[in-house]
Amino acid sequence: MSHIEAASPKKRSTSTDFPEPTRAEGFFRYFKQYMGLSSLAVAALPIPVATLKLIPVPSGQITIYCTYTSLFCFLTSAFIFYSRHKLANLFFGRRTARLLSVAPILLTTGSLSLAVFYQGQQLYLSPGVGPLVFFVSMFLLAEAAFALMATREYLQDILGLEDRKIIDRLKYADSSLALVTFESVPDAAEVFIQREGTPYGQNAIGVTPISRRLEPGKYTAYIRRDDYDWERAFEIEPQEERTFTATLKIRISEHESTNFSVKFESEPTGAEIYFAKYSSLIDGDEFSALSGMTPTTLLLEGGPCRVSIRLRGHINWDRIISVNDQQECIRATLEKIEVAGATP
Repeated sequence: MSHIEAASPKKRSTSTDFPEPTRAEGFFRYFKQYMGLSSLAVAALPIPVATLKLIPVPSGQITIYCTYTSLFCFLTSAFIFYSRHKLANLFFGRRTARLLSVAPILLTTGSLSLAVFYQGQQLYLSPGVGPLVFFVSMFLLAEAAFALMATREYLQDILGLEDRKIIDRLKYADSSLALVTFESVPDAAEVFIQREGTPYGQNAIGVTPISRRLEPGKYTAYIRRDDYDWERAFEIEPQEERTFTATLKIRISEHESTNFSVKFESEPTGAEIYFAKYSSLIDGDEFSALSGMTPTTLLLEGGPCRVSIRLRGHINWDRIISVNDQQECIRATLEKIEVAGATP
């Protein structure tokens, strides 16, 4: 039997297989990594506290108080972790993050207040449901505060959220500024920003990856590294969050020629060649001085331009051409001007 045929049964998949339970495993990893012994200590804290009589309890009810308190503390931690998906929107939401950030403080204050009331009113002197509720609530609120803080750290870790970005979002929650992030491949490229309509040029803001707060409006971003660059025009709205990932492409060096050789031919030959700048908005630019006569080869700057090939007694050949490395030859066929009344 070959090695492939002797594969482990675990690698085989059938329709009757069940997925391995991972949620319970993740729950225990959560306690181990983010709460660990601290969670056990908080939940089990009523046991040594009551046994050592640090907080007095009604005589003969130490076991009941410790059992109920530890049980509800564990259940509180479990429920908060169970609700972590909904809590994530509250923890890191633009409008709710500030409110939820003070929740542990409120819970801790409530726990302390209950402890003061429990001790001050000497509820431990009389058995009954009332003293038990106050005793359980003291530890329950403290455990909830701890569980919320631990869950927030857990969510921030698995979501990959940095403290700097969260603080920045809270800082500008009431501002109209937008958050723009620039990334690049390769990274460590310089980032320049130019706002539309401003009289000054490009402003360097740092190297990728980088985030900046910008006023709403239209911008052009330039990202450069060595002989590679990237350019993009964009518009941002108030409080918008945008991320640009630039794949840098090699650019033509400023010292490298952008001129191309183009051959001009005409039928008949001996025609004059003139050039003028081309504009999609203005076509009235004057033609330059005589540049040559057909047939000839000229060195022209890349891009669109207007060309006029002229020969006495013939109609001018006027065209808009694109000068590039693919344009090697321009051929013009000139038509004679028909004179009215002339005999053949």
